[in-house]
Amino acid sequence: MTAFPKFLLCAFVMVTSNDLSKKLEEAFNATYVQVEDNSDGCGNKFSVIVVSAAFEGQGLLQRQRAVNEVLRDEMATIHALQMKTWTPAQFEQKKSQGSAEN
Repeated sequence: MTAFPKFLLCAFVMVTSNDLSKKLEEAFNATYVQVEDNSDGCGNKFSVIVVSAAFEGQGLLQRQRAVNEVLRDEMATIHALQMKTWTPAQFEQKKSQGSAEN
């Protein structure tokens, strides 16, 4: 396997945190979205938190599948996506426990 210099890999960045944030906010009418690029700006590893009433009554797998579907085009260039998908009530509970950002 050939190792490519990081600057070459980062030169082909197609996805940004802002792109993902906007898309998730619109798709889920989210009350809170946090997107972090964990790849030093290369755009291939992200962690996201999405808080939406659209997740009410859905299990974790359903929520994650919905996020993956919304980001289907972007997933072609994303290597890793860590996600937390919560309802507003779950988010409030996490905040009161001090674990909403973890």
